Amino acid sequence: MIRFELHELLLVYAGGFVLAIFLAWWAQSIVRSSRERRALKNVLRCGFCAHEFRDETGTPLPRCPSCGGHVERKVLSRL
Repeated sequence: MIRFELHELLLVYAGGFVLAIFLAWWAQSIVRSSRERRALKNVLRCGFCAHEFRDETGTPLPRCPSCGGHVERKVLSRL
């Protein structure tokens, strides 16, 4: 039989609890960042009027619905 003293047992339980919280936080941050990347996948910003719009057509140079200019597909930053 394995014998633990009280302070060792408390240390093991506290370490396990902190590890479980850390793993839950880490998994949640991975899910959140992938969700943010998917949300910004088809969002474009016009270089002329700074209008942001969603375009799922896949054309290389879509037209801005606000000013009618052609917009390049660039990855938007998450800031």
